[in-house]
Amino acid sequence: RFPVIVSTRGLDEQNLIDILTIPRNSLMKQYRYLFSMNDVKFHMTQCGFIEIAKMAFSRGTGARGLRSITENVLMETMFVV
Repeated sequence: RFPVIVSTRGLDEQNLIDILTIPRNSLMKQYRYLFSMNDVKFHMTQCGFIEIAKMAFSRGTGARGLRSITENVLMETMFVV
């Protein structure tokens, strides 16, 4: 075996926004589908994406923290519908 040392660059806020929106099964697409099951049109503004990304970046949770932050933000809204 060869020891491998790799340094990676941390994610910035724009990378976190891309993770929220771009992948085929992104979090926003999942939430859009969940809300559509109750005939609710889900829409989030760019400012909303920026704030969620800022929260994840400031906590240092990276991409893994995006789901919990988004869930906490939308928790009340999901159960009111």
